[in-house]
Amino acid sequence: MGLEIYAPKFTKEQASSAILGYLSGIAPVKVKFEEREIDVKILTKLSDTVKMEEAKSDGTPSVSTSANGLEMKSGGLENLASFLEDNLSKPIIDETGLTKKYNLSFPWYPEKPNACMEELEKIGLTLTDGKRKVKLMILVADK
Repeated sequence: MGLEIYAPKFTKEQASSAILGYLSGIAPVKVKFEEREIDVKILTKLSDTVKMEEAKSDGTPSVSTSANGLEMKSGGLENLASFLEDNLSKPIIDETGLTKKYNLSFPWYPEKPNACMEELEKIGLTLTDGKRKVKLMILVADK
């Protein structure tokens, strides 16, 4: 029996070190990494036009999140994907192909998490269910 963790914001070394350090006093474990196909949400464009304000190239990046949403200045879509991932508790795979920086105010309604679909459509994006291969960190009891 093992525990699977999806942790895209960490390198293998960072994740292994953090988890092993935390668990060392509780139970001996081994860490391994595998690619597996899992259920995800896929972020895509609705059309060729997105309705987000493109940031000035010299803008200083600023991203803040709260229970009320995401405020982003000169941020990439990885910030929006990370915000959605945290709030929907599902891996988000960005397949928009958008690489520019944007200014974006994205509201979040904790009492209506599905309202995010309407907000995404307003800016020309959508989320769909799918399966993709992702790297997982697997924790296995070290006997």
